[in-house]
Amino acid sequence: MSVSFVLEAVVVLGAIVMGTRAGGVGVGLWGGLGTFVLVFIFGEAPGEPPAAALAIILATSGGSSAPDKATASITVDRTGHAVGGLKHITVKKGGSVDLTVTPAIADEVHVHGYDIEKEAEAAKPVTFRFKADMDGVFEVEVHKPTDNQIAELEVEP
Repeated sequence: MSVSFVLEAVVVLGAIVMGTRAGGVGVGLWGGLGTFVLVFIFGEAPGEPPAAALAIILATSGGSSAPDKATASITVDRTGHAVGGLKHITVKKGGSVDLTVTPAIADEVHVHGYDIEKEAEAAKPVTFRFKADMDGVFEVEVHKPTDNQIAELEVEP
């Protein structure tokens, strides 16, 4: 096994790892950088790119399809459950969230992860407006006197 082969393998694996970590368009950028190094530094002859690989790269490199702004309104019944079932809210990281919760009874509403809590009076809406600056999946719950999840906030990178 030659030193050149080992270095080329390191370049390929490094580009794969960095592309995977970057996600979205980063996969294509790191793949292009790896190809550039192999062709222009190591002198490898470029081959024909397989059509299936190009289709996969194009299909997955669009980034997040989540919206930049999420607006939701949830009504909570007397038992502390969301009317219509658990609400799923999706937003892109860096986007804004505008959430209104109207409980049938006085309750405390909590957006976990962001640690935002507000007391809500019976039949009066309480509004949360914040920037979605952390990606992940977060529960939105009512706590007093009930203790139920009413929504799931998904913030995509």
